[in-house]
Parts: sequence; C-alpha cells; structure tokens
Amino acid sequence: MLPRKIDITKKPWVKILIHSDSFEQSSKNAAFLDLQNTTYAQIDVTPTLNEKSIAFFLSVGIEVPQYKISNGSIAMYYSNGFKNAAFYPASKEGVDNHGVCSLSDKDKFMSSRYDILLANIDSEPKEDSHVSNIANLEQTKSFLRILFANNNVYLHRHNQYLDEGWHYLLRFKTVFDCYQDPWTLIVYLRDQFPTINKAMGSLSSRLNFILRAYEKVIYYSLDMDGADSHSLVLYHLGFFVMLCTGAFDDIAWINNNLHDFRLHRTRVSLRGKPFQKKLKIANLSLFSLLQDQQMKESLESFYPIRDSLQHRNYLSSYTAQSFKGRSQMIYMEKDAAKYLLS
Repeated sequence: MLPRKIDITKKPWVKILIHSDSFEQSSKNAAFLDLQNTTYAQIDVTPTLNEKSIAFFLSVGIEVPQYKISNGSIAMYYSNGFKNAAFYPASKEGVDNHGVCSLSDKDKFMSSRYDILLANIDSEPKEDSHVSNIANLEQTKSFLRILFANNNVYLHRHNQYLDEGWHYLLRFKTVFDCYQDPWTLIVYLRDQFPTINKAMGSLSSRLNFILRAYEKVIYYSLDMDGADSHSLVLYHLGFFVMLCTGAFDDIAWINNNLHDFRLHRTRVSLRGKPFQKKLKIANLSLFSLLQDQQMKESLESFYPIRDSLQHRNYLSSYTAQSFKGRSQMIYMEKDAAKYLLS
C-alpha cells in the first residue's frame, strides 16, 4: 500500500527501501535508481548475500549495508557508519531469511523507517504484518510521477526536467499510443476531411485533460483529512467524468462523419442502437468492442454520474468511521454503482 500523505516541505520527499533480492537487475531499473541523485528521493536497499545484486547496486552508486542488532535495536551498517536504528524485539533475534523474493523480519521492521518498501514479491503480506507500505516497481513509479507532477516537478531523467506541457504530451503518447497513427493520417488529409480533423483535435485535448484530471484525483486523495482536499477531489472527479463522456462523443462523431452515417445529432452516441446498427457495418472492430460486457458496464457507469452533474446534484462526500479507522467516502449515483459493482 502506498503512503497516504507526503510532507513536501521537507526533503527528501520520499524515502524508499528496496528489497534487494527481488529487484530485477536491468538497465531500465538502473535508470530508476538514478532518482537517488536528486533531492526528492532517498533510496536505500536491504542487505543481501547475493553477490550479483551487491555488484549491481554498487555499479549505480548504492552501497548494500548489513543488519546489526544491539541492545534491542536494529540498524543498517555501512562502511562509514550506521543509520535508521529501530526497536527490534528480542523474540525476533536470530530470525532471518535471505531467500530470493522473500522478506525477512529484519526487512519488515526496517521498512517502518521508510515511506515505501519496494518489493516485487509474489504475494501481499497479511493484514497483521509489520509491512503496511509495500509496493512493486510500477506502483512506485506511478506514485512518484503523480507526486512530482502535482508539485511542479516534471522529471524525464534524474538530471533532465520538462515543462508541464511536454510532460503531459509524453504521457498522452504513452497511454493513448493508438491515437497517433489515425491522427497522422487525418492531418495529412485535413483539407478533405475538415470536420473529422476538428473532432480528432477535440478528442486529443480531452484525452490530455483526462490524464491530468485523473492524476489530480489520485494526488488529492492521498490527503483526505482536510476540507480543501475533499473539495479538490470532487472538483477534479467531476471534471474527469465530463471529459470521459465528451471523449466518447468525440469518437462517435468521428465515426459518424467518416462513414457518412447521416444520423440526427441526438442519435450520434456510442450507446445508441441506430448508431451501433450502422457501426456494425462500417467499423466492426469498434462495434465488437462496444458489445463486450465489461466495456458496456464501464461505459454505462459514467452516464448516471454525468447526468446528475449536468442536470441535478453535484458530487458530495462524507466521513465514515469503522473499526479500521476513518475513511472518506464519495456519494455515487445508484445506477452508476450498479454497473461498477456488477
């Protein structure tokens, strides 16, 4: 589980402990470790007996420490001293497991000193485990990207920064990579298909803003204790829903104009039967995708929320208390919940 709140007034913003024995040794992952050369992240690794792992981490400037236990405390010892001393119960002394892709008790106790324990293990720890901050590499990357971007830090490499526009352009091309080929074609034919060119441009803008709104919702959800965060989550979530349904309409209009459906504007909708009847003949691959049950339910879940946002009540939230603690909940239209929970 990723951290709920990060104090950006102090650097490093994030402290990461990497489980050495489960970290894949590759050039791509070595690039991730370059984050240690910024002021935003501190990266340490757990002790290991694997000589290849030790050599790999040393090659990128990370020393692999040893655990030492003394007087009821555990610490990570390096060539120039120790750090991160933590309480260690006597009952745990002598218990260790250096097997590949397994967490030792020492690793679990030491992880309490960090925001994230990065471990690519096969199974999640049990609920009563000492580990509550475990995440795999992709989860960690996603979290850091959102944390950095929402604090105006757009890292492309550890020593290369982008502005916000370029950052989200790269995100757009990565997430919606299937957009580029038809966009290239329609730009070439824009004089012949001006209406489609305009609709494709609209779709591009909406997809870009969808990425931004989605990441804003996640970022402000990390700190739902404050009233400001509540309001910002609701604001960006509402914007996200409206952008998604607008993107669905863009796709419908592109097909309507490209294949000359000649439908009345009120019938140009991915959900409409007259539209789908014509789509089945003109674009079978998109029609088949829309018939997939999971896709149908995902698509339908947006519209009750969108209808309420546009015509009735805006989103609202409340605080729920349970034996596990306090949770922040967002009210959802019953029809939307029906599709999402089916």
